[in-house]
Amino acid sequence: MLPAALEQDFLMAFNIVEEGQEGHDQIEVHNTNGKFKAEKLSNRADQKLFDGNHWANYFLCGYKSIMLHNDEIKN
Repeated sequence: MLPAALEQDFLMAFNIVEEGQEGHDQIEVHNTNGKFKAEKLSNRADQKLFDGNHWANYFLCGYKSIMLHNDEIKN
């Protein structure tokens, strides 16, 4: 069981942008539900969460967890 209000699955697709190319320092997230607008986020692990119950916070919490775990592996 996931500790979030998600259905049975979560799908993420991505495209890596090489450093030096436009957008290499950003993450653009889209929701499959058209009523939620796309958001451009920093790719830094210290990216702040949105105020309130913003849909992109689900993505950010997962992203921050992956980045924290990745830093632990490196050290």
